[in-house]
Amino acid sequence: MNKRLPIVCFDTGAHNRLADEGINSETILAAMKSKFFFRLAGLSYEELASTPDAAKRLAFLEDCRKLKEGPWDCLNPHYEVLKLLIKAHADDPARFDWLAVDVRSGELNHEIRTGELTADDQLSGEQWKEQKEALKGYKKMWVDLRSKLESAFVAEGKPHPTTFKEAYKEYGPRLLPSIGKGLYDGGLKAEAADRGEQIPADTDIETVKHFIDNCPPFRALLCAVLMSWYHHSARDEDSGERFRAGRNDLFMSLYLPYSDIFVTAEKKGEQERCLKEIASVLSLKTEILSYDDFISRLR
Repeated sequence: MNKRLPIVCFDTGAHNRLADEGINSETILAAMKSKFFFRLAGLSYEELASTPDAAKRLAFLEDCRKLKEGPWDCLNPHYEVLKLLIKAHADDPARFDWLAVDVRSGELNHEIRTGELTADDQLSGEQWKEQKEALKGYKKMWVDLRSKLESAFVAEGKPHPTTFKEAYKEYGPRLLPSIGKGLYDGGLKAEAADRGEQIPADTDIETVKHFIDNCPPFRALLCAVLMSWYHHSARDEDSGERFRAGRNDLFMSLYLPYSDIFVTAEKKGEQERCLKEIASVLSLKTEILSYDDFISRLR
């Protein structure tokens, strides 16, 4: 019986490092195609397609086309993956199987073949602006929450958490269902809007908890959101351990359960550290590697 190839997924930074390899990229790509099944994360493609540097966009596109020559697929951006998973669960919670939900992206596959949108400088500029605003707004939301939480910690007579594991254990059971409900209801509304409909959505909390318990990608994303809450809003500012990764770096956690190996190349190593902590807290089997460690393993 043939063993399946291990599935590897790259963060945006890892794709950039590969594109910067120049002539060496051919050797790396050949080794990857022979040893791994490559899974492209839609969030990474959106980030890379929005960079103002047209040469980098096209180099990335060419690498994707070469990866397509080997075993590969591409998954939707995180918000589309969520919509598909939430809809499948809402339709039949009792028989929900997250791995049976097809979250691959036909549109992204088509774009990699044609490159029409990736080559559009105006569209890239608009997406770049949207990405920057989303990153800034996400961080501001959590930073602004700190002053409001301070009074709650004082009122309850509780110290600020000093580790993420402590915060996850103490506050996760209460916060994750609450955050999850907002995302679950939002996903149902967004899916209906795609069909030209408007629906009320007020899912009962037990249904949301069932989804959290039975959908590792959703659970990983919630854990990432909680990490932002911990780092920016709740941790002890003097002694609390820090997890500085930004919005998109953390949202890549959704792809961890879909991968055997996740490769990151964020310059300061913050994403690698954060994703390893999330994988540890959730007991995920995904191995998180730096780009350099992954390349060393190829040789």
